[in-house]
Amino acid sequence: MRKLPIFLLSITACSMLAYNLDEILDLSRERDPGYQSKMLKFAANKQAAVIAIGKSLPALTLSLTGTQTSTAPNVTNRSSKLKLASTIPLYNPENLHTHRAGKIETEKAQLDERSFQTTHILSIAESYFAALSAQAAYQSNLTATKRYQKSYEESLELEKAGLKTHVDTLVSLSAYDNSQVDAVSAKNKLSHTLNTLEGKIDASVSSLNAYQQETIPDLPVEPIEALFSHALTQGSKIAKARLSLKTSDENLSHAESKFLPSLSLTIGMSQTLAQPQEGFLHEDHTDVETSLAVSMNVFNGFSDYHRVRQKALAYQASLEELKNETYNIKLDIEKSYQNFTNTKLKASASLSAMKSAKASLDAVSEQYQAGTTTELELLTAISRSTASQQGYYESIYQYFQSYLQLKASASMLNDTAIADISQLLRLETVLQSTTDPS
Repeated sequence: MRKLPIFLLSITACSMLAYNLDEILDLSRERDPGYQSKMLKFAANKQAAVIAIGKSLPALTLSLTGTQTSTAPNVTNRSSKLKLASTIPLYNPENLHTHRAGKIETEKAQLDERSFQTTHILSIAESYFAALSAQAAYQSNLTATKRYQKSYEESLELEKAGLKTHVDTLVSLSAYDNSQVDAVSAKNKLSHTLNTLEGKIDASVSSLNAYQQETIPDLPVEPIEALFSHALTQGSKIAKARLSLKTSDENLSHAESKFLPSLSLTIGMSQTLAQPQEGFLHEDHTDVETSLAVSMNVFNGFSDYHRVRQKALAYQASLEELKNETYNIKLDIEKSYQNFTNTKLKASASLSAMKSAKASLDAVSEQYQAGTTTELELLTAISRSTASQQGYYESIYQYFQSYLQLKASASMLNDTAIADISQLLRLETVLQSTTDPS
């Protein structure tokens, strides 16, 4: 007789420390190299405004030159000059553009960081719930495998008694083999989801806090009009679209500035280093220079004229893109809101199905104790109850994820929303198989 491979997956509370969702998020921020790399890049890009300020400040240079001149055989003149000069940009459109562009780049880095934080939270939550769902699926497959094993064993006994054909036994054996394949597949999926989660926090995960209540929690959600208002006034998506319009406007101003003059003032003092016998910094060798420079582009083949037209069209395109982004934000919120409502209804339906399967299991258990039903029928009822539990908890985690996605669509996803979900996850669940399937 073929024996079932031993699968052990504990789903009971134990003394081990279990990670909650908010703890996993904190660990990912501390240990994930990908997260750290992104944050360092954002910090570097935020320096653009500070760097650009230097373009508008006076430049100070210090130079030392030495010359040697031969005027006749055996006659050599040597001299050296020390010069300190400062160039002050009184008016330079190019420098002004660089300064404004640096400020825009810093704003963009701040918005990119906000968007990344939102994406990061969603990614961590998705991996967390995927691990819990995979654990529930694995447990359900173990129960189903036990059911098909019992069916196969009963078929063997009935075949020996002449009550079943060998074909019936082969059908039971095929179902049993397929259930083992499903169990191995479910275990591999559990292993994959755990590896994904562990990779995001750079730590081993053996237990997580899961949802245990048989109720549908009411998660706090603002009215859809309030979501629209927040997303269109404080959201990062609309802010990016406005910043893109601001960038186009600055590029247009920069192109137009090519027709403007630039004005700079240069002040310099040079000292010809005297011979030792004349003394250092002799007054006869000191020169002071002052110059005022004005430059203006007169003609360059109409390229500046066509560049202005190009930037003007780009500005109009950014203006239309801002209108389109406003529409897309509302559409995304509506879609997320509908998905949130649908997942809540699905979770409620799954809860009803789970309670029905539990009631059926209780009835079959009583009949089994009275000897009026077979063990196979009991196992079938247990398998159905386990599958309904799996469906319920999967729908609950989808409900939680849709809540976070709705918050994200309105640019309202933050650590507070994660804390609200974490408070609902209280059952310590060990995600560890002690024996690999074979």
